[in-house]
Amino acid sequence: MALDLDAIRSKLNKLEKTTTRQNILWKPSPGESMVRLVPYQHGNDPFVELYFCYNIGKVRTILSPVTFGKDCPINEATTNLRATGNKEDFELARKISPKLRIYAPVIVRGKEGEGVKFYGFGKTVYQTMLNYFLDADYGDLSHPTKGRDITIKYTAPNSANTYGSTEIRPKPNQTSLLDSVDEAKKLIESVPHINEIFEEKSYEDVEKVWQAFLNENENPEEPNKTLGTEKDFNNTATTVTTPAVASTPAKGEESLKNLDSQFDDIFKS
Repeated sequence: MALDLDAIRSKLNKLEKTTTRQNILWKPSPGESMVRLVPYQHGNDPFVELYFCYNIGKVRTILSPVTFGKDCPINEATTNLRATGNKEDFELARKISPKLRIYAPVIVRGKEGEGVKFYGFGKTVYQTMLNYFLDADYGDLSHPTKGRDITIKYTAPNSANTYGSTEIRPKPNQTSLLDSVDEAKKLIESVPHINEIFEEKSYEDVEKVWQAFLNENENPEEPNKTLGTEKDFNNTATTVTTPAVASTPAKGEESLKNLDSQFDDIFKS
């Protein structure tokens, strides 16, 4: 049988994409880190909203077409499940519904030579970021010459705090992105489109995953293993109308932090 070179190229391409994603995604370590938001030339602000579905059968994460304003079979299923009025159906709908996760390009202070990274976070951090942007005392934190560095204090999950916590504090002084204007320009131009990291999935792609999940439930003798995929995910609602969010989320946000914790577990794998 002849060697299928196209299949080998495809496998190599997937490996290279996975390596690139691992290199460019950033998450804070326990303690304090300092980052600077980098302007995102592919959008109107540095924040990119993505919707992911978690643990759909053997697929740990899949990017939902809802991200791009398109129909999603899993999202349609959640609507139907909620309409039944059944408590178990409602719980399943909550678990499988597309969740919001936000990504923003940053450079990590002290590691500028590593280039742009994408920092992924959930709704609570997002709300805090947006409120700083709307606060006249801070303004555009990502401005290349008038922006501000941000201190991120991350506390890992522990016995007192099941999900851990993240605090963000912009520095009081405005500073430049980099000392050299030319270097700053090159850095901004180097920021990749988010689609280069997370591949857009079609309705048909997601439908296959959903149908496989349904088939697994009809055949309980088959083990329901969770396998890694090449993409990632997170949280709810996109509109922010509340005042600045405190660093410690309210009780009603425990489920959001739980999703952040799930994301971190998968990110480490």
